[in-house]
Amino acid sequence: MTDEIQWNYTDSLNYPDSLHDLMKVYDKWAPTYDIDVNGQLKGIGSKNLIKHALEFITNEESCLMLDVPAGTGRTAGHYKELGYKGKMDALEMNQAMMDVAKAKGLYRKTFIHTCTETNPLPVPDNSYDIVSSDAGLFLNHMPQGCIPHLVNAAKRGGIIIFNSRTSPENERYLETLQNVVDELVGKGTVVLKRKVEVPYGLHIMSYVFVLKKL
Repeated sequence: MTDEIQWNYTDSLNYPDSLHDLMKVYDKWAPTYDIDVNGQLKGIGSKNLIKHALEFITNEESCLMLDVPAGTGRTAGHYKELGYKGKMDALEMNQAMMDVAKAKGLYRKTFIHTCTETNPLPVPDNSYDIVSSDAGLFLNHMPQGCIPHLVNAAKRGGIIIFNSRTSPENERYLETLQNVVDELVGKGTVVLKRKVEVPYGLHIMSYVFVLKKL
């Protein structure tokens, strides 16, 4: 894929006219997504997120993770590459991306679902030792109101980890995200264990948030 087409995809992700249009972008991009993100777009955000995740979990075969959004399973592959020993379930809103993820054989269960403030995750509360969201919580993708649903899915004492870009178009989104985190902390639902800025991709940084459910 040419550099121009790759950047057209990223523009379409940041500024879609509707969820339907966003899904059409991922439908087309799914077959080459891993190659493009690992290559010209220099996507290193997932590995930087995972390095922090592994500091906070008990990394055993019994550990159970929810990967949301799972995308093509690229992040799950990096978890295994970097030493994660447990099992993983996948939740993704786009079928084409999920088809690529399933083919990798990394997941125990898979769910197609679009999370919103009023449409919680289709999994029981208190199910996962870690809920990991790489490249999902940003402009025009998962709304900030999904964060309480991610927390609900985690076991008490479990870890919720996610990232969000610090790029200008995501600034207002990130402000609201921080407000949601602050509210959860204020209610005593979670404790914020870490917030750190790390490289995400080509000329892009992100914050990694690590929450522990109380």
